[in-house]
Amino acid sequence: MDKVYAGGDLVLGPATAVEAMSDGKKAARVIDLVLSAEDRFAKLFHKFNYKSRIPLEPKVSSKLDTEKLEIEKRRNNFKEVCLGLSLKQARAEANRCLRCDLKEGN
Repeated sequence: MDKVYAGGDLVLGPATAVEAMSDGKKAARVIDLVLSAEDRFAKLFHKFNYKSRIPLEPKVSSKLDTEKLEIEKRRNNFKEVCLGLSLKQARAEANRCLRCDLKEGN
């Protein structure tokens, strides 16, 4: 039927949420193409070429703890308590975790 788009369980039968979201993304792309006569999704989503290189000699470091909101500032609000990691800390944690199968002394 013209202008009717379907996806997810309706099309695939019981499937995963990821497959349903993929169908939704495909439908959105086609609908946008029909309405705008331009493939604008090509500008939004870029293909990535990930290289899964695991370092042979992992860096030994201890786990980093996230910065936390001061106790006095936690009262009577819904502010986030764990403030997360900085970019530098996140990269250090990623490097530390790349070879979690290796134990110190192996």
